[in-house]
Amino acid sequence: MKENFFSQTEVLRGDKGLAIAVIFKDVENKPLDPKLGELAFYRKSWNVLATGEVVEFFQRIQSHICTDTDFGFDGNDDPQFKLMDGALKN
Repeated sequence: MKENFFSQTEVLRGDKGLAIAVIFKDVENKPLDPKLGELAFYRKSWNVLATGEVVEFFQRIQSHICTDTDFGFDGNDDPQFKLMDGALKN
């Protein structure tokens, strides 16, 4: 992702098209063994109760393993996830 690609006024949400993709490969460009663990994303929210107590909530965000087809890297003209023009580093 290019630095400062998004402005501070933009709202980034899944229902607005936000998708986060992370690719982990070993030195031979092969996917890492799932036994090494996983990368999990959580949504954090909070509320202030009438008593003044602050309560925090954490919700794990659903994820899945993507394929090259999902992003159109294999020539697919209608990928599930469309990358924003100019978002990738060259």
